[in-house]
Amino acid sequence: MLYFPEIGAMSSSDVRVETEIEASADTVWNIISSFSKWSDWHKSGVEVRMKNGVPVLLKTQMSGLPLRINLNKVKIVERRHLEWTGTLPIIGGLLRGIRKFTLSEISESRCKLIQEETFCGAFSGLAKRKLITSYQHRYSLHNQKIKAIAESKYNKA
Repeated sequence: MLYFPEIGAMSSSDVRVETEIEASADTVWNIISSFSKWSDWHKSGVEVRMKNGVPVLLKTQMSGLPLRINLNKVKIVERRHLEWTGTLPIIGGLLRGIRKFTLSEISESRCKLIQEETFCGAFSGLAKRKLITSYQHRYSLHNQKIKAIAESKYNKA
């Protein structure tokens, strides 16, 4: 039986990192949605290119090599959810990653940030093990940096 999660079947994420933050969901959302400041918390140098207020390209590095990821099917639910399907320019549909940032409010001054990635496409089976390990570590570092920035900003207010 073939399984195609992108066609509507339920699937769990390959990578999932949850972090509770002592700051409001609005404070954390402002950090995540300030694309020009992603380098403040991203593991490696990063640049997000925008078109009409929507992110369309992520330029970063992986293992010291420059990486350009096209961002498609971008969904933004104001102050709660950011999602896109990322593809590499040459191999596009052969390896895709569906990346999600989700915020849930625990209280007025506390929230949970969840970062997830699901890999799909013909090459995903070959690359998945290495990608999962790398991204799990990377997203844990991202969440910890976002937490530190948010808690310092929130506690100053």
